[in-house]
Amino acid sequence: MTISSLWRRALTVIGVVPNLQYEEFGEDVLADRLQVHVPYAREPWRSVAVLARASVRPAALAEPLRQALRGVDAGVPVFEVRTMTQVRNDTTAGDRILVLIFGSFGVQALVMAAVGLYGLLAYGVAQRRREIGVRLALGAQRWTVVRMILREGAAMALVGVVLGLGGALALTRVMETLLYDVSTTDGWTFSGAVALVTVVALGATYVPARRASRVDPKTALAGD
Repeated sequence: MTISSLWRRALTVIGVVPNLQYEEFGEDVLADRLQVHVPYAREPWRSVAVLARASVRPAALAEPLRQALRGVDAGVPVFEVRTMTQVRNDTTAGDRILVLIFGSFGVQALVMAAVGLYGLLAYGVAQRRREIGVRLALGAQRWTVVRMILREGAAMALVGVVLGLGGALALTRVMETLLYDVSTTDGWTFSGAVALVTVVALGATYVPARRASRVDPKTALAGD
């Protein structure tokens, strides 16, 4: 029972319980944490939940629990006998669907970014074919050409990462109100995302860079 419904009553505090997750995931706000436990006889509810910890397979305790409860009061119906895993899955079903949707969007965005970066650099290499041929004819090493293209791709990826990180931080503030235990201070998640995008960007850049290093100077200078 919340404190707001008891503010006119005089109660005697006999103890303080530790912090618990009383409401469903995603409803973890201050109003949900301000709870008062009162005797059932004083504030009865229409239903009561009984929790049992088992050292064996939980499903094997369903029938013994029903029999034990009938032994206390045969007229009380027993329903929704579930394990905590089932309760957690049912409670977080909507959140997990949101995670799958946003995750699929993220994968699609990552693939599109990699394909776009590859296409842009491949087009740039094709347009600079003569320039690269001149560099190689004048003594430039092929690994130097690879490094040049990789550096250009890394610069574009860095701009995208910075802009994407800013958008992710803003979006996470919105997600904090939708999903349980999502925080803008989760450095590991952001670091992993940045590392993943960087690796994908460098991988998409490496193929055009290798192609640029294999340009034949004679063919490039001849304009073929």
